[in-house]
Amino acid sequence: MIHIYKNNPTAGGTDGSMVSEGTNGNPIIIGPLDASKNEESTPLTLGIRCDSGYATAGNTVITPTGTTANMWALSLDGVTWQSYGAPLTITGVINATNTLFYCKAKTVNTENPLNDISVKFNISTTIS
Repeated sequence: MIHIYKNNPTAGGTDGSMVSEGTNGNPIIIGPLDASKNEESTPLTLGIRCDSGYATAGNTVITPTGTTANMWALSLDGVTWQSYGAPLTITGVINATNTLFYCKAKTVNTENPLNDISVKFNISTTIS
């Protein structure tokens, strides 16, 4: 009933590609990043929207989870960021058009090179 979209979704639109849910068929991809340089990615625009006929009631909380969730940060505007690993709260109603938010990832020079697919974004909200 509520989904995350990537591939340049536009605010108020219904575009973007739905991110895989429960599989790794269409994950959010960032990188590659150079851990030896403690590299941080450029922000990636994501959209969140409900299926047609549904909307959120109250806050929507998006939380990065997984082995390296502490290497992911979320933002409402791509400028002011939550701490790495911290949840993001969207207070407005999310309906059948895109509400944008942003994510970025970082590396640290103590990490071994890997193709990390451990991080998922959990969505907590009430849908009406």
